[in-house]
Amino acid sequence: MKSLVTVLIILLITQTGFGQDGSFDNTFGQNGVQQFSIDTFNTRGAEIIYMPDSSILISGACYHQQFGAQFNRGLFLSKFLTNGSLDLSFGTNGTLFIPNGANGNSNLNSMVLLPDGNILCHAVIDGNYVLFKINQNGVIDSTYGNNGIVNIDNAGWIAYQSTGKVIIVGHFFDGYNYLYHWSRYKNDGSIDSTFGINGIMQTSVTSYRFDLCHAIKVQADNKIIAVGTSYESATQRRAVIVRINENGTFDNTFGNNGVVITPIGANPGYAIYNDVDLLPDGKIMAGGIIEYAGGTGGFGGTAPAVVKYNSDGTIDATYGNNGEVVLSTINNANDYLRTIKTQADYKTIIGGNASNPFPIMQSDYYLTRLDSNGNVDLTFGVNGAVLSDFDNAETNYVQDIVIQDDGKILTIGSTKDTTNQFVRVVLCRFNNETLLTVDDIKQDDNFLLYPNPIINELTISTTKTPYDITMYNSIGQIFYLAHSINESSKKYNVSTYNKGILIIRIKNEKDIYYYKIVKN
Repeated sequence: MKSLVTVLIILLITQTGFGQDGSFDNTFGQNGVQQFSIDTFNTRGAEIIYMPDSSILISGACYHQQFGAQFNRGLFLSKFLTNGSLDLSFGTNGTLFIPNGANGNSNLNSMVLLPDGNILCHAVIDGNYVLFKINQNGVIDSTYGNNGIVNIDNAGWIAYQSTGKVIIVGHFFDGYNYLYHWSRYKNDGSIDSTFGINGIMQTSVTSYRFDLCHAIKVQADNKIIAVGTSYESATQRRAVIVRINENGTFDNTFGNNGVVITPIGANPGYAIYNDVDLLPDGKIMAGGIIEYAGGTGGFGGTAPAVVKYNSDGTIDATYGNNGEVVLSTINNANDYLRTIKTQADYKTIIGGNASNPFPIMQSDYYLTRLDSNGNVDLTFGVNGAVLSDFDNAETNYVQDIVIQDDGKILTIGSTKDTTNQFVRVVLCRFNNETLLTVDDIKQDDNFLLYPNPIINELTISTTKTPYDITMYNSIGQIFYLAHSINESSKKYNVSTYNKGILIIRIKNEKDIYYYKIVKN
């Protein structure tokens, strides 16, 4: 006999299945697409944040271009409502724009949503590396740092730790070698001297001259995962994943003293990692490209690749082909993976671009999805892929992916206008109705979760105590965690959680169960 929760999930899927996974969401923008630019600037999309009020914050760079050179380079953050229209209450008419200054260009490197709903940005402003904080209305917080600005010593990617501190990881050239550059800052913008040496750490992570970091994530235990590539020669790059402890020391329980170099594909396995995602079970998904000789037109070739690691840095051989998936290119040309995002059901969405064979200089906006075993999910898009050239534009690519609380997929990237002269941001939303289906969930009739949907309070009744509970949103972020609960009936206050899907993980002495709850 199916539990009440299972029946409710079946009803939920039946009643809300309005669009195939990977189809454009016609309730957003123009048939699922919103193109955007700043005045007469070329405008490139970089990152998305899905905000607590269900609005969408994007960032990127804008510039003028002449004879192949970029000038007047500035940065922007813009906010959109859930229907894809600009939120005119944000910044100035929907945008916070910081132009180049008298001493140099401006560019936004990375941004992160803070627990209070404000946004911390890492940028170059007038040629200087800085942190600045803005509120949800797009106004710079003048109480942060020196009149809203904290000067720092390097560029990189930022991530937030549960301790309230912010980690920045990039790379640094010492005149001969490229090193990883790590730094950490407190909530007030001051450097954290307990991390590394006086808040900063510069390290070689491999024996190669060039160690380049491309993405970072922070685990639930505040350990830091960084991925990128290392090499002596640019034609012989290796995919690298690194983990350090919360205090800045290398984690010797991970790989070889905190570092794993992974050959991917055919020997010798040259590859690059461009992004990383953390799974709810503690495993790690790294994505990038393999590189090989003899690509289209006689140039070097690239193909998307994903590798799954156990929490100790060993390869999860149960995934794909002994832990790795190398995707066939769409048009027998060079395809590129820029970003990955794993759903709560362990399906992984991949974003980037699919190119045409030389000499056709056109690339498509490209998404695909792998199932939890690493196979291409043929129920996604058309035969497993979403491809678009947006009115036959020459250049199209996905740069970042976010999954909304309701499971829908947001992507940001770039395209060109119909004249193929100006670069524009392209922001898309896709349907994703089967984020977690009944077949993906192991349940137990001895755990009863109600009501469903919920508004303020969730009750869990069971005869199987004690148990541990973890609550996730649809993208795997932890809302709540508790251990050794001995109450046979316990109420949980969820009134402050965002609307959308909650995944409830319950672990008792022998088993782990998953439940899907709708938060209204």
